[in-house]
Parts: sequence; structure tokens; C-alpha cells
Amino acid sequence: MSLAIKDDGVAEINVAGGSAALDSHITMDDTWQNFIIVWRNSDGLLRLFKNGGNKESEKASEGKKVKTGGTMYLGQKHKDDGFDKTKLMRGSIADFEIWSNWITDGTAIKIYNYNCQTAANFIPGDILSWDKILKSAIKGKAERICPSTCKKP
Repeated sequence: MSLAIKDDGVAEINVAGGSAALDSHITMDDTWQNFIIVWRNSDGLLRLFKNGGNKESEKASEGKKVKTGGTMYLGQKHKDDGFDKTKLMRGSIADFEIWSNWITDGTAIKIYNYNCQTAANFIPGDILSWDKILKSAIKGKAERICPSTCKKP
């Protein structure tokens, strides 16, 4: 799976061999923004929420499975021959969770309304949690700043 949010706010999402381009409405203006991406393999539905509201949906990779194992890269596009220095994340990540279950509209609103605190405090990711990420080795020029400095608009 990969995700890139372009300067115009379009989220390019690749999952299980399929791809979609959704207008995320994410702005590059140094404000705290919450977004959630969910994908259901049974029908391929891919949804993007911003600040608790469902913004966009599209079909991608119906009936496919995501392979387990491997390495996850946050904040940098990885290529077979290394990293692409032109594809860097600008900004901060306040939380990152991966769940195996579908996130409903109500759950997305609860996550947003938690006032930019980590979702792991009430719904930790069962596949990957922010707490696990913070306790793991970080490579590159990233730094941990806790608690998060985000401020909900």
C-alpha cells in the first residue's frame, strides 16, 4: 500500500495492485488535519475521510489481499533502487494506526473529535499502532516530539 498527497490535495492511493486518485481536501498550510483512509477488499471500496467527514470514495482492487510482512516507510517514497529525494513528506505525523476492520462514519467522527490526541488511547490499531511506531527504531532525520503539537481547527 502506498499513499501520496500531492500539492493540489489529490491523494494517490495504491492498494493490493490497484490505484485510485481521490480529492482529499488536505491543504498544505501547516494546520492540523485528520484523515482516514479505509479499504474493503470484498468490494474494493476505498474511502477517504477528512476531519471526520466522508469526502471521497472509489473502487480499487476488488477481491484482492494485501500481503503480510515487509517494511513500512512513513514520510518518504521508497523505490526498488532506494529513496526518491523529491518525494519527501513535509510536516508532522501526530498519529498513525492500521486496523483490520472497517472504520464506519461514526468511528471516523469519534477519532476526529478526540481532539488530535492519538487514536490509540481508545482504538489502538490491531495491525500497527502509533505506540508501537514510537517505540521502534527511527532512521533518517526524523525526530519524536511528544506530546504532539497539533491544534484542532
